[in-house]
Parts: sequence; C-alpha cells; structure tokens
Amino acid sequence: MALNGKLLRLYMNGTAITNATESSISFSKDTRDASNKDTAGWKVTLSGLKSASVSTSALSVLTGDVGRDQLFAAFESDSTVTLRFSTDNTGEKEFTGPFILTSLEENAPNEDNVTLSASFESAGAVTLVTIT
Repeated sequence: MALNGKLLRLYMNGTAITNATESSISFSKDTRDASNKDTAGWKVTLSGLKSASVSTSALSVLTGDVGRDQLFAAFESDSTVTLRFSTDNTGEKEFTGPFILTSLEENAPNEDNVTLSASFESAGAVTLVTIT
C-alpha cells in the first residue's frame, strides 16, 4: 500500500518543522572515469563521493518549535543540524544524518500565505535506520 505523504515529516534536531507543506530527500553519487588504453574504447566508471540534499516548504510562522527564527539561526550559525525524514512510527525506517542549511527563502505574496523554503546539504553519512 502506498504511503500517504502527510505521514512523513522532516525533523531538525529532533523537532518537526512547523507547518510543513512538503519535504523531500534526494541522494546522488559522483562518478570517476577509470577508462584507459586497455578498455577497448569503452568508458569505465567507478563510484565516487555520495551526497544527499533535503528541501522543505512550510507556512511561515514567527513562533513554533522549528519555524523561521530557528531555521535562520541554523543558517547563521554555520553549524550542522541533525535531520530526520521520518514517520516517527516505531519499527518503520527513517533517513537521518548531519546537514548544513544552505538556503532559506521567505515568500510574502499580496493577500496570500507567507511561505518559507529551506534547503540542506549533507555534511556526512546519511543512514537508513529503524525507528525505536
């Protein structure tokens, strides 16, 4: 059965992003060209560095557990935060790891909801673990 997206939340340092409307996690891997004169004209590719990126959007709030102020503080501090992409249900799996907040944007259209978006880049290994 397909998982309902509302069940997956993004947690920063153990607390859910306040009023989140969407979140995503993406993994990528660099490659290294290992082609040489003995590969008969074929390109040989080897694995390189792995990385992950996380993005989230939310209705902007000035107060709350992890709202605009807390995200801006994480941006200003240049320190890593621990992110969890999780249902928070015991026995299920979650992605977790250290990240750096690389982008923070707030959008305030006329007569509409103020929203914010944040992007994070991995600062070390991201793991898939069972929630306990």
